[in-house]
Amino acid sequence: MNKRAAGATEPAKSKRKKRTRLDPEERKQYLLDAAADVVLEQGVNGLTMESVAERADVSRALAYFYFESRTDLIRELYGREFGRLYDAMLPALEGAGTLEERLRGTVHAYFEVVRHRHDLYAILNAALDGPEYRRDRRLRYRWWEEYVGELVGGQLHVEPSVARVLAVVLLDINARCALMWHRDRLDREEIENLCVQLQVGGIREAFGIDPTQRYG
Repeated sequence: MNKRAAGATEPAKSKRKKRTRLDPEERKQYLLDAAADVVLEQGVNGLTMESVAERADVSRALAYFYFESRTDLIRELYGREFGRLYDAMLPALEGAGTLEERLRGTVHAYFEVVRHRHDLYAILNAALDGPEYRRDRRLRYRWWEEYVGELVGGQLHVEPSVARVLAVVLLDINARCALMWHRDRLDREEIENLCVQLQVGGIREAFGIDPTQRYG
């Protein structure tokens, strides 16, 4: 016979969620996600090891295990976020299809990243303008210029120096179109198409190449 007194209730079960075990890289990305949330809510000045640990619901010790300092955390966040733009565009540019189709893919990928990360980029760019970060931007830009210049130049059979100029122009057109689209709340499909047509028309006019054809 149950000896529990009449009317007694069962002990309340703990509502604490079980922690999901993440591998080290997943945990690091999780902490960077938390850091991005803090920056969006409080700005870069509000980003501390403590605020990230609290946001991620982990101990400060764990945060320090992945990042040596606040400076290291900010550097890692900055690198990840701005690397997203290039990481998003490359699969489309390296893929199959005509040059126009691949350019359209890179434009769409760029706009998609801006759609999700514009506000964070704006905060980081405004707050992190020291020599280290300006150098980082130059290095990323130079890498893009050289890599895409080699990729596109080899396929279109144009001189490497000219191809590097083309790579810079393509990236600048993406950036300008995406900025105006986001800032002025323009129709995305219309602006993406305009961006592609500017790139395609410029290539056709400058090099006498038809971007709707396949080149190897």
